[in-house]
Amino acid sequence: MGRKWADEHPEKHKATFDKYRANQRAKDPDWDERNALKKNYGITLEHKIQMMTAQDNKCAICFKSFMNRGKACIDHEHKTGKIRQLLCHKCNTAIGMFYEDVSILQSAIEYLKKWS
Repeated sequence: MGRKWADEHPEKHKATFDKYRANQRAKDPDWDERNALKKNYGITLEHKIQMMTAQDNKCAICFKSFMNRGKACIDHEHKTGKIRQLLCHKCNTAIGMFYEDVSILQSAIEYLKKWS
């Protein structure tokens, strides 16, 4: 079954893939995470685990412990794709919301200092 068949038979393709995914998950409970890490960041699950160990299982910004492996977000430079460190969801989202712009983050710090 190729791409053309999949495009022509989306329901059958989904059913086939769902069956394949269930089979893979039965063999390896980490299958989804392994796939996502490889596809999105080009790294292995073992690499992520090594990063967690190196960071003492804590966010690189707020230093709170990750509750589980799935809670550790891969932080990366969006322009280059270079992986930086692991962050908790809140810290990862925060720097993204500030467009990874140091001047905006500094402005936010000054604002908070003014009102503390």
